Amino acid sequence: MATTEPGRAGPARAPRDGAVVPSAAAAPGRARRAGSVSAARAGSVSSAAVAAVAVLPVFRVVLAALLAVAGAAAAQAYPNARLLADPAWLSGRLGDDTMLVVDMRSAAAHASGHVPGAVSLPVDAIVATVDRVPFELDEDSVVGALRAVGLRSDHTVVIYDDLGMMNAARLFWTLEYLGHEDVRVLDGGWDAWVEHGGPVESGPVATSPSGFEAAPRPGRLVTAEELAGRLGEHGLVIADARSRAEYLGETTFSGRAGRIPGAVHLPWFDALTGGDVVPTTQPGWQADLTDPDVERMRPAAELRAWLEAAGVTPDAEVVTYCQTFWRGAHLYFVLRLMGFEDVRGYDGSWAEWSVTDLPIETGAPR
Repeated sequence: MATTEPGRAGPARAPRDGAVVPSAAAAPGRARRAGSVSAARAGSVSSAAVAAVAVLPVFRVVLAALLAVAGAAAAQAYPNARLLADPAWLSGRLGDDTMLVVDMRSAAAHASGHVPGAVSLPVDAIVATVDRVPFELDEDSVVGALRAVGLRSDHTVVIYDDLGMMNAARLFWTLEYLGHEDVRVLDGGWDAWVEHGGPVESGPVATSPSGFEAAPRPGRLVTAEELAGRLGEHGLVIADARSRAEYLGETTFSGRAGRIPGAVHLPWFDALTGGDVVPTTQPGWQADLTDPDVERMRPAAELRAWLEAAGVTPDAEVVTYCQTFWRGAHLYFVLRLMGFEDVRGYDGSWAEWSVTDLPIETGAPR
């Protein structure tokens, strides 16, 4: 029959191995000790609670500081940072069969020294004169040139030049238009590679022709006819990458002087820092860019401020142009780097627009 301990409801536990189970009355010291332990524990919990309350403001300050640092880092990062390759990043991937490095300097410059394994593809190989408009995209000839250097659809393409990334940007736009998925530009180009101390090899590079197939994306290209029909359209920004003199109509390299009506001015060289960044209207501009000085992309925060000052924000559809969509391609790349998704290139640019009867503007914008 079960028994009950004094002062405790319910059946007592059966003693094991002859052990005696003391009653509460028989162990007053234990009760006092239990009370002391309970009180100590309560005091401990109370102290911990006070300490926790005390550190809350400190935690909030630390959290706010961490969030501020993270926000500052995000502001400094390019939204599409993967599009801009760093020399150190490229150095660690040389010899990777899934990577195609493209040298867009002259064939002579490539032969004298290049990034190991880089194929030679001068800018003249990807442009043509079409309907008397120079520097145009001719899809068949471009695809042929890309097959000749061995481009495959699974390649990560890294492009460099010695012209402020202008040639590289033209190929970047061309590949995006043709549907290639992974294209990047080496920040600072050849000069940055040399400054970094990257390995250099000389002589020809063997290539294996490929069966590259284009999958054109019409959303990356705009024609004169379409653009003329959309002038003044809300949400469409036309961005002129030429020099100020060309933009205002003070000088021209073909046909009439002026700009496409409503175009904002974003000269291509304003996106660069370091080196010798000069307008292409200045004599000797190519020599200035091809010297050993390094021209790199400006920090993201500066590019963002530059674009916003011109009223160009990522929610807009942007069309870029210049004289022959060379500088305009550079601006196209900058916008893509800064997270703009709806960007299109006007391939014919001013070389085409200026010799038509399409409307133009001159002078300072109203």
